[in-house]
Parts: sequence; C-alpha cells; structure tokens
Amino acid sequence: MKRFDGKVAVVTGASRGIGASIATEFAREGASVVVVARSTSERPDPDYPGTLEETVSNVESFGVKALAVQADVSVEQDTFRIYEETMAHFGRCDVLVNNAAVQFMGPYLELTLKSWDKLMAINVRAPLILCQVFLPQMLERGAGRIVNISSGSGRQDFDPGKALAKWGSGAVKREQQGDRRLAYGSSKAWLNRFTRGVAMETAETGVTCNALEVIAVSPVFRKMAVGVDLSQFELPEAPAQLVTWIAAQPDDVTGQLFVQDDLLPELRASGAVRPKVDPQ
Repeated sequence: MKRFDGKVAVVTGASRGIGASIATEFAREGASVVVVARSTSERPDPDYPGTLEETVSNVESFGVKALAVQADVSVEQDTFRIYEETMAHFGRCDVLVNNAAVQFMGPYLELTLKSWDKLMAINVRAPLILCQVFLPQMLERGAGRIVNISSGSGRQDFDPGKALAKWGSGAVKREQQGDRRLAYGSSKAWLNRFTRGVAMETAETGVTCNALEVIAVSPVFRKMAVGVDLSQFELPEAPAQLVTWIAAQPDDVTGQLFVQDDLLPELRASGAVRPKVDPQ
C-alpha cells in the first residue's frame, strides 16, 4: 500500500516547477491528482516551459487517474470551477495544495494597483476560496489535509540582504535589490497567518492545515538567478516530497509553518526523502 492509495489530491499551479513536482509526487504515492494550471499546449506561457498536459502525462505514468483543470485562479469563477469539476469527477478531495503564486519584483512605490490586485487574487484570494469550498466535504468525512506553499519572504524577520548573500557572487547586490519582494512577502505572511487560523478552527476534526516554506530551482528561479551557483539549492522534487510527508502526518500535526531547509536534513537521514539531486 502506498501512502495515498484511494486518495484525491488537488494541486494548483501544477504546470511546471514545484507544483508539477508536487502533483507527480502524490501520483508516485498512489493518489489520483487534480492538476490545475493556466498554461496548456494550445496556450503555453511565452516565458516558461511546462503545460497542464505534460504534468497530467507524468501523473498518469504512475498508473493513477488525473483530471486536468485549466483555470486561472486569479479569476473567481475559475477558482470555484476547480471545486465543481473535482467533485463531479472524483466526488472528493482529500488533500488540497495551494501552490499557485505570482511574484512582482520592484519597490513598493513602483508597483501598480493592477499588479497588487493580480498578486493578491492569486496568492491570497484563491487559497481563501479553495479552502472555503473544499473544507466542508473534508469535515463531513472527518479527514483531510491542506498544505499551503509559503516562502521565507513572508517572515517578519526576513532580511533580503542575508537571503541574497547565500546566492553567492552571481547574485544581485543588496543595494540594487532592496526589499523588492514586499508585495509577495506580504501575501505569504497572510498565508502563514491564514494557515494558523484555519488549523485552529478545524482542530480535532481530523482535518489539518499546515504551510511549507520552500525554495527550489524552478524555471522562474533559473530566470532570476542567472550566474548563480545552483549546486547548493534543491530541485523542485525535494519540497514536493516534503509536501507529501506533511500530508501524511497524523491529525495532531496542524497549524505548523515548516521550513524546507530545517526538514530536509532530518528526513533525508531517516530515508523519508530521496538523496539530493544537484541542479544542472
């Protein structure tokens, strides 16, 4: 028996990077997967590789079922449709992974209201709606897992200078960078607080809600980190394994903000996570 045999996982932002790896990892563990993404083979992203169909193919290669839901989670009706299509096809959602996110880099005063609205619609409103619509059927069964994908940018003690220092000589200098992640970090700070709040409201119901702070060499990361030594970083398969580990924890593990760099060494030492693969 695999850990998620007979379960259904919904993963947003699953056409590439960490989201695609999370969807694939749940399939490896036996789950049927609802693959949610905006980019399709007919309408690919002009800047980054990866499509909905490619992830679905990877999921199905493990002998499990996949449902492709083409959706833009910044659009409210699309977000509700994820729930409707999942329930119509599978009749349940056991694990919800709120992974979809967007980041607009730039000083606070230079960000337009349009950019702020887009970022908040994807990073804040979409997880809020998805949790609200999927929670009742989890509570009715007395079982369910929510994992929200967060970032170190959301911590109050986040220091962009220190964060960049670990990138090595190829990173943008601190005085050039500043706190250009204020909007993104604000949305992730909200997600962290939201995670704790949902966990408190669902305590002792069999439903858990946790967050995982991640960083991995995704297509977006590669574009931002030109000239950076990537060997010290992880491929998306690493945080993806942590997501399945979190979702497999007992009911009393809830309301936690897990940090990728803290979890990986311990879980690798125990064999719960595969050995590191250096990004190329």
